Amino acid sequence: MHQLVALFLAAFFVLPFPVVTERAASKAEDRLVNVKGQIHLDDTSRFTFKSLSVFVQYRRDKDQPWKAIGSITPDKDGRFVVPILAGSRVSVEVTTSDPTVRRSTGTTEPLEFYAMEFNRRVTVLQQEFMVPDDASESVEPTFELQRGAAFKVCFPNGLKSGAVHFRRQVERYEDGVNVWTFSDPTSTSEAILGGLVPGPWQVSIVDNNDAELVPQPVDLQRAQVSQMKCE
Repeated sequence: MHQLVALFLAAFFVLPFPVVTERAASKAEDRLVNVKGQIHLDDTSRFTFKSLSVFVQYRRDKDQPWKAIGSITPDKDGRFVVPILAGSRVSVEVTTSDPTVRRSTGTTEPLEFYAMEFNRRVTVLQQEFMVPDDASESVEPTFELQRGAAFKVCFPNGLKSGAVHFRRQVERYEDGVNVWTFSDPTSTSEAILGGLVPGPWQVSIVDNNDAELVPQPVDLQRAQVSQMKCE
């Protein structure tokens, strides 16, 4: 009789505790937190946030592979929401089909131009952040983008390869020039050079013999795509 009582008490006081602890740990591990992202653009004139796409990935440990959530289109105000497991590191990549959005480096480094061909999307921001283990029901990260300008390249007839040289007029040629090379104008006929600082630029086409063709000033307007002259 005493043995039965002892076994009953041992089962009552010992067995439930590991079960409850395991369930609680599992529940905490699987807790979802809503990431309510906000993309800010310093100039939204003639702009739609539908031209942006947000690709989201996350992982719980740096040694684990990234798990992709997929691509999300922000709403008309640049907001998006995605559920993420608490304690995860989140990677966000923002791409655009609008060449007037500048590329954000996330550092003090100069912002780079980019070439947009055949309406391809271009990555303009990559950012990572943590969703803490003890996060509340939601976290609200922000992503800052800047508006710039762009111009469409016009290739002289008969030119099969070469480069586009362009620099801001306030900068001297010896201080450096941006260069974009091409090898087949027929496949890059819709090429646009984007993410540039608005203002006056000096642009020219340079052939493979280093001859400068159709040099010209191009006045880049903020939030607009300008057109080069072909001749």
